[in-house]
Amino acid sequence: MLKILYNKTFLAIVSAVLMALAFPKFNLSFLAWFCLVPLLVVLEGEDYITSLRLGFTAGFVFYAITLYWVVETLRQYGALSWPLSLLIGALLMAYLAIYFGLFCGLTSFFNRYFYSFNIFLIASLWVALEYLRTYLLSGFPWNLLGYSQWNNLVVAQVSSFTGVYGVGFLIVLLNALVAKIISYAWQLSNRKQSVQSIQVVILIMSLSIGYGLVIMARDNMDNDRKPIKTAIIQANIPPDVKWLPDNKKNIMRQYQYFVDRLKNDLQEVIVFPETAIPGVLREEPDLLAGTREMAKSAKASLLVGALDRQGAKYYTSCFGVNAEGDIIGQYDKTHLVPFGEIFPFRKYLEKFIPIVRDMGDFTPGDKLNLLKSPYSNYGVSICYEDIFPDLVRRLSKNGAEVLVNISIDSWYLNTSAPYQHFYMNVFRAIENRRWVIRSTASGISGYIDPYGSIYAQTELFQPQVTVHMVTPLNKMSFYTKYGDLFAKGCSLIVILGYFGGLIRRKSNA
Repeated sequence: MLKILYNKTFLAIVSAVLMALAFPKFNLSFLAWFCLVPLLVVLEGEDYITSLRLGFTAGFVFYAITLYWVVETLRQYGALSWPLSLLIGALLMAYLAIYFGLFCGLTSFFNRYFYSFNIFLIASLWVALEYLRTYLLSGFPWNLLGYSQWNNLVVAQVSSFTGVYGVGFLIVLLNALVAKIISYAWQLSNRKQSVQSIQVVILIMSLSIGYGLVIMARDNMDNDRKPIKTAIIQANIPPDVKWLPDNKKNIMRQYQYFVDRLKNDLQEVIVFPETAIPGVLREEPDLLAGTREMAKSAKASLLVGALDRQGAKYYTSCFGVNAEGDIIGQYDKTHLVPFGEIFPFRKYLEKFIPIVRDMGDFTPGDKLNLLKSPYSNYGVSICYEDIFPDLVRRLSKNGAEVLVNISIDSWYLNTSAPYQHFYMNVFRAIENRRWVIRSTASGISGYIDPYGSIYAQTELFQPQVTVHMVTPLNKMSFYTKYGDLFAKGCSLIVILGYFGGLIRRKSNA
């Protein structure tokens, strides 16, 4: 038994499991603060290749636990066989696990050539790799480590300066410190540097927690704007029946029914999910007339998801419709889902996945347009655009006073994915100090205030209408103004540290 406990691969897997348990649906966020300790301990004195292997193993296990839903989605909505769904899911998990491998490989390098203060290099390395993952190959920043603290709002407040990356930095920094102490890596000859590192970590953590406590206690944004009454419609219409021609009239009737329930409540804005209108809104008279009627009957502005076409190009869009039923604004989704809305390597994929032949590519929008009502400017992200911090930040910087995410999320079935997706928006709210309104087809919908508190969260696969007061805000946070300076700074530190290590290696040769 003891031999198993000291097995390095076993300890790497323990780290992966502990980290996975910190994320939804488990939500044991406290585990994140020591989840990496077993992995970092076994890396002490380890060579690059072994460290790479251990990191890859841990990464694959972590993503197998937290992204298992990819396989189920491909099977049910991609019409793929179980073996092919498993293969594609495993390839995605393997790709993401490479970042874990690089983290561990470079950590072993820093351990070898930096005897003190390398815990800051290790934490910076984690941030640099998460930042790289956000953009490389279209980007997939799902379940960044900081997201595990969605329910630890005191710590999460630091993201108004650093973005979600800063929370991940704090977590890895503390993990690295504990791992160093446990592994006895700091010998008596390095006691002075060790004590200094501990003092700096305590200072950083104290400042971060102190800031969170102070800003949460204030609980105001110094704003003279009046709250506006908003509504979310979650109709729970299955995506696999939405596009059947015979269902269009019934779907419009369902949405009209929900709007009728809001008539006497004097809503200012009603938010519909992504592609709530089942067709090309501008080109189909019945759909356009139905949308106009909903706006006029409710005497409210609508933010409504639908398709648009310009020539041969199709767009996933959100339309702003005023209380008179006129379309007064449009946002076209700018960051498309690879293999969902756009198909790289189509001619190769269709040989193995026949359904790809029948799927058309959408066209990305080229502007982050705001949608306006008499009461506020809305910055809309569609589907998984909300997991890209800088995209939402630019909406805020462009003048968005309220952030809106519209999505379907029915594709994820009853898995952890809808919860993971919803809670990432906690950080979009804190980063930009804006209210977030999230409307999905089948859940999870709800409201998030500028400090990350959640209101009127809906249940999965339940038709619901929720109403809440939202205050438009126009003051910009540090993160909104300056973006990912923190993540870029960490990346620069890693680059300098790497070349510094090469110089030390050469001098020691």
